[in-house]
Amino acid sequence: MNLILNQMDLSALPNSRLMEQARTILDGLSNGESHHQHQGKRMHYDRAVISIPIGYRYRLLLLCLKGRYVPLEIMSHEQYNNTKTIQQRVKHSKQYWSH
Repeated sequence: MNLILNQMDLSALPNSRLMEQARTILDGLSNGESHHQHQGKRMHYDRAVISIPIGYRYRLLLLCLKGRYVPLEIMSHEQYNNTKTIQQRVKHSKQYWSH
């Protein structure tokens, strides 16, 4: 699978080390690496959503559509734990990217 968009706002991350880690993951995905190589896991409520840890406190969310990764957002673990908010964002993103 490949990454559809490799440009993503990394300003939610507090330091350059985490930004570099996120950039490395995004670059790897755009070069055909699997999310499994970055400890990515599919979400139980929607198997098309993939979560990849960025350090201990942040998560990169991806949407897997038509064999490609679409980066959704980088969020803190606290935001990530709010499943209802994530489900609403995913629903909106799926509608946008499915067309």
